[in-house]
Amino acid sequence: MFLSERLNQVKESIGFVQGDISEWDQLLHAIKQHQVQTIIHLAYYRDIQEQEKNPHRATKINCLGFNHILEAARIMGIKRVVWASSTAVYGYPHLYNEPVDEDALLSPTSIYGACKAYDEYLSNHYRKAFGLETIGLRPTVVYGDGRWYRGLSNFTYDLFAYATSGKEYVVQHGDKRVDWLHVKDCARAFVLAALVTNTVHGIFNITGQVATLREATEAIQRIEPNARFEIKPGGREEEYWPAYLDGTRAKDELGYIPEFDLSKGCKDYLDILRASFIEV
Repeated sequence: MFLSERLNQVKESIGFVQGDISEWDQLLHAIKQHQVQTIIHLAYYRDIQEQEKNPHRATKINCLGFNHILEAARIMGIKRVVWASSTAVYGYPHLYNEPVDEDALLSPTSIYGACKAYDEYLSNHYRKAFGLETIGLRPTVVYGDGRWYRGLSNFTYDLFAYATSGKEYVVQHGDKRVDWLHVKDCARAFVLAALVTNTVHGIFNITGQVATLREATEAIQRIEPNARFEIKPGGREEEYWPAYLDGTRAKDELGYIPEFDLSKGCKDYLDILRASFIEV
């Protein structure tokens, strides 16, 4: 699904320009043309597994592209850049005492996470050296309306799509812990970061509710009794970063508190999928 199709409901009320953040001239032209005052940067080479096969392309988009964003903001006098980092900057869970705060060790296990870690260092440099207000958010695992791709966290789509289809879904690693962040909470966090008047820090964990895949299927079945799951045990060994993060900083400085617990979030997503007649 192309981005332009996903924006059909709002395209009449926004300016839409399609381009490539790794192309400097395109980026500068778009900023000048639309007199941009604040940037919320979400452009990224998304597929974690594909990046392992193509680190050159990943670095070009994720690192050079992000540098273009920061440099364009600096020379164009844009006050603030809010951008998406990731919990993938952390390492394997056994390295940490939970809950894990923003000052904990960065030890990414993927090209995706390594690029995000680099971007955090670059963001911090622009913040200190040039006075650019950079705010990086580390969302956990996002689910909800708009999650049309599968990727590494395919369960965030498949659990719900299969539940509304009536087909059985085999849940691998039922004891795997996930911090379930509803997309509306995630979006609200970015808006809060764009509008906040002042922050002490430049990096924030954005959290939802921690629950295992087994617990998520139980929440879904309470709403969709006909949903059929086969749940396989195990899964802690499949955790690539800690699930339980400390969200205190985001609460104190951004005013962010998640509004969707797993039950409310599941209902919202299932209602949308039922109306969409999604096939799996």
